[in-house]
Amino acid sequence: MLTTVGRVKSAAAYNAVRGSGADVLINPSYIVEDTNFLLFREIDVTVTGYAGKIKGFKVDEHGYMRGVEGASGGGRRTLFGRLFGK
Repeated sequence: MLTTVGRVKSAAAYNAVRGSGADVLINPSYIVEDTNFLLFREIDVTVTGYAGKIKGFKVDEHGYMRGVEGASGGGRRTLFGRLFGK
């Protein structure tokens, strides 16, 4: 079961991958700012990582996928700025 912060981190990673056109987010790092007010809570998450694009998979003679055939990606960058949760 994910905590509230865990759900916001997951949503930030999802939005980062979806918004960047990448297939995977490699080595993500999260900065979490959690502010509690009297009646509500604000969670600000910034995620950075390497955006990867999968080019294909290799299949061995037994039909098992053994790894990524090729991948491309840029340098480490901030993929998503902010996501607020309550």
